Amino acid sequence: MRWFLIYSQGQCNPATERKNAMPSALKLCMLAMLAIASLRSLSAQTETILYTFAQAGGVHPTSGLISDGLGNFYGTASGSSGLVFKVDDAGSFSSLYTIQAPSEIGVAVSPLTLDGQGNLYGNVFGDLPPTLKQTFQVSPAGTYKVLSTTGGLPAGVVLDAQNNVYAPSCITQADQPTICSLIKITPSGTVSTLHTFPKNATLLGLTNDAGGNFYSTLENGGAGQNPVFTIYKTTPTGQTTLLKTFVDLHNVTFPSFLTVGANGNLYGMTGDGGPTHNGTIFRLTPAGKLTTLFNFNGTNGSFGFSDTGCTPELQEGPVLDAAGNLYGATPSGGSHGLGTVFKLSPTGVFTTLYNFGGSATDGSIPNGVTLDNSGTLYGTTCSGGGSNGSGVVFKITM
Repeated sequence: MRWFLIYSQGQCNPATERKNAMPSALKLCMLAMLAIASLRSLSAQTETILYTFAQAGGVHPTSGLISDGLGNFYGTASGSSGLVFKVDDAGSFSSLYTIQAPSEIGVAVSPLTLDGQGNLYGNVFGDLPPTLKQTFQVSPAGTYKVLSTTGGLPAGVVLDAQNNVYAPSCITQADQPTICSLIKITPSGTVSTLHTFPKNATLLGLTNDAGGNFYSTLENGGAGQNPVFTIYKTTPTGQTTLLKTFVDLHNVTFPSFLTVGANGNLYGMTGDGGPTHNGTIFRLTPAGKLTTLFNFNGTNGSFGFSDTGCTPELQEGPVLDAAGNLYGATPSGGSHGLGTVFKLSPTGVFTTLYNFGGSATDGSIPNGVTLDNSGTLYGTTCSGGGSNGSGVVFKITM
């Protein structure tokens, strides 16, 4: 099981400064040319930093944002403690709840799910004894409620129309294989098991479609040789089908969270896959047919893992607009090697919308993006920004 938590003393790697010894006149000329080129390349997209995290080494955003449709966005941060926060389009920031980890073990907090009453749901996970494994609810007023203590790997939770909560439950005992299940928690607190997955299959991500079906991404859990991760489909009654097994033949690792389109297709990204091992964007039908939509090459982005202290298993999947365009973020690669925001059209036209630079006025290692009704993109970065490099909340206007 691969989890990379950020501890209180941990820091993400800053950008490397470059020196040159060009004559001043030539330097000024080249800077002017670069400025003009930059204005041209960014004329259609403008980045705005809404909030800069300032707690050095303690709290870094490690998941994307969720919107309430009213100009408010909610997210989580991880580190020596966990954080559930709210930020609006104007940059007004508030901490809704701080999750204290026992013995300063460091925690990872999942992306959030929002119900119609404004309650937020997620998981928190701490890897060292005494472990912290919870599925939780945070009210609009910031009241924290534990819904389950049997196993919050930060794979996220989903809700159905009756506000039942569906979450991972992973139990590990000494000298025994890890057992992960998909559990259901009713509004009254009753917990039941919908499905139990194969032994030593770790649940990494969870989503659902409009028909009430659940899609679980697990590390391992497949048949055959060298399975890396698998995607299962579970019906509302618990009937479960293995949709796809990704094997280590092409170095396909670190899947993103999955996004469900209006047609029921699943969209996601893989790390270290593709011809240059920089990752791919894929589509998976409800029947299990896999199509690779795009291969990253590093220059246009990379989903490959780099040991920065951030958590690649919490990378958000791409989101879709009404026209079928995909928008997403890569945690590395691009012009500065610090991540990108991209657009992929239904016909396969790929556009890099933004390259992160990692400076005090920019972020690095983006966690994903969300899209509002006006076509503006919002997201977080795990690192960069400010003097501490603890991450930012950003928006990109198209």
